[in-house]
Amino acid sequence: LYAKGDMVQVQWEGKWYNATILKRKKQGDSFLYSVFYPEDDATQDEIEEFEIRPGEDPSALAVQLGFSSDWKATRKGARYVLTAPTGERFTSKNAALKFIKSQEEEKLSQEVVDDMGDPPWRTSGHEWIGRQVSWVSEHKVSGTRTVTVEQVGTIEGYIKSTDVDKEGNPGFISESTGKPADLFHVVFPDQPHHQYASFLLNSQDLEEHEVLENLFDETPAQKRKREAALASAAEIAAEEEPKPAASPDKS
Repeated sequence: LYAKGDMVQVQWEGKWYNATILKRKKQGDSFLYSVFYPEDDATQDEIEEFEIRPGEDPSALAVQLGFSSDWKATRKGARYVLTAPTGERFTSKNAALKFIKSQEEEKLSQEVVDDMGDPPWRTSGHEWIGRQVSWVSEHKVSGTRTVTVEQVGTIEGYIKSTDVDKEGNPGFISESTGKPADLFHVVFPDQPHHQYASFLLNSQDLEEHEVLENLFDETPAQKRKREAALASAAEIAAEEEPKPAASPDKS
């Protein structure tokens, strides 16, 4: 027996289609159902109970595909239809992941704009610039399930404890000490084919003790390679700096 709002599958010409129960009515010793097909935006009446079976939970299926629980997924043959929390629909997983990436890039670009000059990240002057760290994050995907994701990122910038913003306030106050402290900006690579791609972080800001707990050891060869890359980047930056205008010849 099914009730209004139940997610089901309805058989039609030997195939099963995702649907939602709209209503049921008594007819003799059995019931007839009206359903809505979200993939076709259509309804059907007078469906007998033997033509219906329990359907997949769209949120649970989305989580199985690597999306967060506020996404919804339905099967359409061998393919999937994915619906974003904001209502956009995608007929492939790749298209949905591209949408997530574009949303994250837009958010990140806004964060970059908000952070510029308040104070800006230093990209040189610390021995940890270019070093790699491991970071583990946990994400709740349902009332009873949490996934753990480990990422490896690179320290690309830092705020020094003596840095201040435009108003003269410390650039960062440590949550553990309540005093100005160094803060390190870690950037993670894009991994669109990761099992939990929608949960991956673009970046993470870490305090000094967090870096020390998660910093990878590096070999002498890796250290030389990293230092050479930093030196090369510094040379390029120096070359791109505007040169002061030459003083007029007063002779």
